[in-house]
Amino acid sequence: MLLTGDKLKQQHDGQGQHARTRYLESVNAVMAAQQYGGFHIGVAFNPFKYTPAEQQAQYLKLNKKLNAGADYIITQLGFDLSALKQLQTFLAQEKYIQKTLACVMPLTLARAQFMVKHKVAGIVITPHMLEVLAQDQVNQCSENAYKRCALQILICQHLGYAGVHLSACHKTDEQMLLEQYIEQYRDLNLSQCEMLWNQLWQLAEGEQIRPKVAVKRIKSALNNKVKYQFLDLIHRAMFQSSFVKGIGTFIFNASFWNRKAAAKVLLQTEYLSKHYLLGCESCGQCRLAETLYICPETCPKGLANGPCGGTDLDRCEFGDRECIHSVKSRLARDVDQIQLLKEQLIPTVPIEVRGTSSWKNWYKAE
Repeated sequence: MLLTGDKLKQQHDGQGQHARTRYLESVNAVMAAQQYGGFHIGVAFNPFKYTPAEQQAQYLKLNKKLNAGADYIITQLGFDLSALKQLQTFLAQEKYIQKTLACVMPLTLARAQFMVKHKVAGIVITPHMLEVLAQDQVNQCSENAYKRCALQILICQHLGYAGVHLSACHKTDEQMLLEQYIEQYRDLNLSQCEMLWNQLWQLAEGEQIRPKVAVKRIKSALNNKVKYQFLDLIHRAMFQSSFVKGIGTFIFNASFWNRKAAAKVLLQTEYLSKHYLLGCESCGQCRLAETLYICPETCPKGLANGPCGGTDLDRCEFGDRECIHSVKSRLARDVDQIQLLKEQLIPTVPIEVRGTSSWKNWYKAE
């Protein structure tokens, strides 16, 4: 099971004495494991996303994980049955054959309060859920947590999930209690399981188990689309023209650029031309054309292939900005570049390349 990208407690942005914290992307980890061979590769996926851009970004990245060679999927912990159904529908429509496991947990009030207090990334606990769990505690109905978990396991089985990843159920008596309710409910069909699930969660409607989201379609900012069109025009002229490629290759293969002073001036020129407009950090392997000219270096984790699972209604897990992958997802829809974000597997930037000119590296690679 390849899990990467969890926010580190000691995160460094590179502004002080410490170098910037770098994360290995899950897509790239899958690519590396697939190339090495001999692994049955699992990846995580968070279907519990509730804005159009955020949800689309998650599914676009799942496409990449599966196309990179993932053999199975494990979902993030969540309790929204509609999201679990949507994932199965997506896999069927896209004709993926990978098996999926759902992460489940006997959710108690203490566990829910802990996750809310510590803002555990990617997990949705609504006020309604906390209220129901508090009632369970007052009424001494602690077994309801195991009833719900048993029902969710059986519902996932009805939906076609290959199994579950059972979390926070380590003690023998807890496992026996869960097994007891699984056996009790085993003969119920999907509709009956869902009816009992709704009763135990006191759900008059499914929205009570989802975060509140303003229902509106947010379009890309005009300046993002104009910037995309302008930069794409420049990129095509400078880096996709055979004539310009020939000139660039001739220029940058000159020994002059091996001099430290020349290399430093070139690097600084590239940095100044791109940093304030795009957030460039001189990665040496520019990926702007693959990311709709939204620089992955502006993601605190430096993720290029798509978002982590910790976003919250389009907000970055770090909480100080909108997730760039939601911005990118929205822009892709508006400039008809969804397929690019779905199919383009962006390789990892080698450490030794960072701090060099991507212009020089691009032309010398030709």
